[in-house]
Amino acid sequence: MIDALLNYQLKDARIAHGELGPVIRAMMTRVQGSVASKLTLNWIGFPIRTDVRLPLVQANEAEQELILHDLRRVYWQL
Repeated sequence: MIDALLNYQLKDARIAHGELGPVIRAMMTRVQGSVASKLTLNWIGFPIRTDVRLPLVQANEAEQELILHDLRRVYWQL
């Protein structure tokens, strides 16, 4: 997106920005960012613990499904 913008390819930059929308929504709005990041890393195969310390809380099943739905919209294989 940045390369396209710097090369004055505004249409391509706009398309790339639009494609990032579901990822940004999944990682930053459904649950706290570190919770979503840990879940996503675990889903793509990194063997990390997904538990979090207070004051953070785990994502419930409904929140996890929303995150998965958003990431699958941009063709992430999860």
